Amino acid sequence: MKQELNMPIRIFALALLMLCTLLAGCDSKDDPQAALEAALQQLQDNLQTKKNSAVLEQLHPQFSAQ
Repeated sequence: MKQELNMPIRIFALALLMLCTLLAGCDSKDDPQAALEAALQQLQDNLQTKKNSAVLEQLHPQFSAQ
């Protein structure tokens, strides 16, 4: 009887572990869209405050404005 109870507990624990793993994968810290928006906001802030050196550091070395 005791062994019969262990199986549902193991299945529940495995399902809970899988759910936690899936939720951990949904972390927005590595979201490319959020990173792009943050970089764009930083570029806009640097342009508005006329921090030329900060703007140039943020741009690609091969960038050339026309």
